[in-house]
Amino acid sequence: MNNSRRRRRSRRIRRIRRRIATVVIFLIAAIMVIVIKKNFFTGTDVKKIGDNWWYTKNGFIDREYNGFASNKNGKWFIQNGKVNFNFNGIEKHINDWFFIRNGKVDYSYTGIAKNQNGWWRIKNGKVDFNYNGLAENENGWWQIENGQVNMSYTGIAENEYGRWYVQNGQVDFSYNQPYFQNGTLYTLENGKVANETKMIAHRGLSSEAPDNTVKSFTLAGKAGFWGCETDIYLTKDNQFIVEHNDDFGESCGVKKTPGEMTVSEIKQLKITNGANYNQYKDDETAIRVPTLIEYLAVCKEYGMTPVIEIKEKAYSNSAGLKEHTELLYDTVKQAMGDQNVIFISMDFDKLRQMREVLNEHSDTTTILQHVVYSTSDDMIQTYKSLGMELDSAFTGITPDQITRYHDSNIKIGLWIVNDQNKLYDFAKSGINYITTNQKSW
Repeated sequence: MNNSRRRRRSRRIRRIRRRIATVVIFLIAAIMVIVIKKNFFTGTDVKKIGDNWWYTKNGFIDREYNGFASNKNGKWFIQNGKVNFNFNGIEKHINDWFFIRNGKVDYSYTGIAKNQNGWWRIKNGKVDFNYNGLAENENGWWQIENGQVNMSYTGIAENEYGRWYVQNGQVDFSYNQPYFQNGTLYTLENGKVANETKMIAHRGLSSEAPDNTVKSFTLAGKAGFWGCETDIYLTKDNQFIVEHNDDFGESCGVKKTPGEMTVSEIKQLKITNGANYNQYKDDETAIRVPTLIEYLAVCKEYGMTPVIEIKEKAYSNSAGLKEHTELLYDTVKQAMGDQNVIFISMDFDKLRQMREVLNEHSDTTTILQHVVYSTSDDMIQTYKSLGMELDSAFTGITPDQITRYHDSNIKIGLWIVNDQNKLYDFAKSGINYITTNQKSW
């Protein structure tokens, strides 16, 4: 009986042991499956298999995959499931374009690289679509717009080293000719801007149409001048009109001053002479005296800087009351807003009055220029103290005076330069503004 019980007990123990062993084997197998699945049959990776590096997905090589994949060594370019170590270029991944060198995204690269769509600015391995300006590669400096080299661009471009002449998208370091763009004449030395001179149309493009008319102002705007000069007077009814002389005798054959007439009366006058008069004699914009507002409207339309000369007898033939200066300032600023404006005059007292008005309005951008026939060094400190510039007859200034004024940080304008060779020579000397009757480019 005792032996029988022992045998039964022994058989139970063996069954329990087999069950435990089965459970243990099952657990081990489950763990192994989990480990194997986790390491070999889930996720994606780039790993070496044989002699090549492959893109694997869920443990299997995906030979149809084309794109990017990463491992601990970086981001790789995959073609037909395999890393293409021979690929160099730019390819897109999700929303970014990456620069690839020998099959791997090169995050250390900043420069210019090419793909089938053109040349692109690369920053830290990615195309920088926000970049605008000049950038360099081993072939030179290039003009970049929204991240791409603009091969069609010819003009002036800027980087941290200065401004440069760009031709067909690339800086031309051999270029040494004057170049005109956006109203500015650029003097270039080995492709780099040495000086820039703002071009101002004298009474509009007065070589092409009667001066100081809407027609001449419009032609100046179409020709691309930076600024447009005119002369103003105050009328009997306290409005400003455009006229060069103290009366209308020369322009309209009427010996009356603006201060003796109202705007409506002046508008009845007819201009009877000027450049190409016969061509424009039936054009109202070429034969009527404009108001200051009409002149400013043309300047604003074409983006020209108004250059307004305050004549010595501009204010109703009076000595020049400050209230008239304030009226002039308010009229101009109301029409032009924040756009640049220059007031010029031979009457230094009127410039002093305008300086007071500017100070009262905390206006630090409007420019004042003293017009002279002959330049004097004695005025340098006065100009500096009042924040004024010089506007000299080109025959009344010497190269040494130009240097001394520039050394004192005073900008210089010259009038009236119509000879192209002289104009280019003055531009090379560093003159800041040149007023001319004609287009020289």
